[in-house]
Amino acid sequence: TDVGLVRQQKIQARQQFATIGGLTTVTALTTFNVINPITAVALTGTLLATNAFTPSLIPNQTNAWQIFKNNIFNGKKSNARSDTTDKNNNLSLSQARMLNILKKSPLFAVIYSFMVTGFGDFVSPAVALAQETFNVDPVVASILPLAGYIMFGLSVPISNLQTKIGKTRVLKMGAAIAAAGAALPMFFGMHGHFEAESINQFYIMAASVAMVCLGTTMMETAATSLFADVSKNDSEMTTNLVWADAVRCIPIALGFMAPAILDKLGFDWTGLYPITTAFFLGALAALSKIKIAEAKSETPYSAKETFKILKNKDIALLVAAAFAYIGAEIPFLSMTPLMFTEQGFSTEAAETIAFFTTMLPIIISNFVSPPFIKKFGENKVLITSLLAALTGFGLILTTNPIAAYVGLVIAGLGYGNIFPMLMGKAQQKDVDKVDAITGLMISSTIGGAFMTPIAAALAGAINTNFSYLIPAACVVFILGVILRDNYNTRMILKLMEERERQKQEMEQALKTQSEMTKTEINTNTLSE
Repeated sequence: TDVGLVRQQKIQARQQFATIGGLTTVTALTTFNVINPITAVALTGTLLATNAFTPSLIPNQTNAWQIFKNNIFNGKKSNARSDTTDKNNNLSLSQARMLNILKKSPLFAVIYSFMVTGFGDFVSPAVALAQETFNVDPVVASILPLAGYIMFGLSVPISNLQTKIGKTRVLKMGAAIAAAGAALPMFFGMHGHFEAESINQFYIMAASVAMVCLGTTMMETAATSLFADVSKNDSEMTTNLVWADAVRCIPIALGFMAPAILDKLGFDWTGLYPITTAFFLGALAALSKIKIAEAKSETPYSAKETFKILKNKDIALLVAAAFAYIGAEIPFLSMTPLMFTEQGFSTEAAETIAFFTTMLPIIISNFVSPPFIKKFGENKVLITSLLAALTGFGLILTTNPIAAYVGLVIAGLGYGNIFPMLMGKAQQKDVDKVDAITGLMISSTIGGAFMTPIAAALAGAINTNFSYLIPAACVVFILGVILRDNYNTRMILKLMEERERQKQEMEQALKTQSEMTKTEINTNTLSE
């Protein structure tokens, strides 16, 4: 049986690589205008259908719909009990980890799925691209982040949903929705050679952003939880999360760099849509073939019970700080390309410069922060990062071009590591409710939907540099929350130390009194 299982897994892996290779080929042919997007969608559908309907590895299944349902949404049954997303799953975490470690491919599938969620951040550079392409003002263009980041507010019900139907199933549903959203604009001419004909096409783009961000929210919520199931232990889980967060920067960087690269190849920025679609379809194909064992879900929190956690003032303020963080980050990334276009750069050049002055420093910050956190401690690094970001935004507000460039880099270096440290602080407030707290923190991403239009209004009314007042104000708020939290923590520690000291003094007094009593008894005994 073990030999047959290994052979089955090898065949599945070959089928998987063949499907991904086919999807990559279709993407390349579409990008270079060899085939049109409609043909590409048809070929992609054929590849996925072939991948999903292959019955050779599914014993006793002949009905096509049953095969499709089990393969795409439920996961195929196997002798290794690798599909555990159904309600009868009773695997412990250690059992799930053992099954996943034996195959290794589940870790690849989760990391790849987490990586493609980075395409949801395309909404940041998309503001400048949409403004030029559709000739709309910054306020109208800010509809894009509003449509996208408001979807992150659904992370709490999504977290609740995955405890009911399984994390892998939610991950697949998210990949399918994101792929459909990325493909939508291609049916309206946005596939590498696009001429805007109507403002309605802009709203199609906004609908696409909303679908992609809904899908990536589902994928990010589910994938983050699945790292516990596909890692050998808790220590490796943290390592895998760090690596996943690092590779997630690849599609984020692509969103900034691709317009300039596509322009040199003779295409416009809309060539990103077939590329993005292929990545999401690749994730769906990988998840449809690679089975992920899941530990039994704990009793789910309702949305009402989850929000009751906010009665804890410390947690509520940290969630508000996360809201402010995203509220600062999205205008920071969205307004920077606009600032460079105002200085006379082309849109493609502005996106490239914005990448090197904002996104690249954020990426560098993510890679170099862990050793500093280990050496100096979380609080010192967090406060230093916030002060660096605030200094950077201050330099941008001077309107001096050189100072603004330096300020962007400093702000990026300071800003990259703030959110994970906020997340850690919040989770430590109540370790018994980590999942619910995580859902609340991810839902705070909705902050980008509200702050970006305000920043855009300032950019339109005065200038783009002035719009950085919004990120600066958000950083000041976060700094205030952290200083308050640190002060309260010190007071609590002092109180605990004082109570411990009083306890020790009382124990010492009781011990002394007991010894004196014994001495007195012994003296009386001798006297008698």
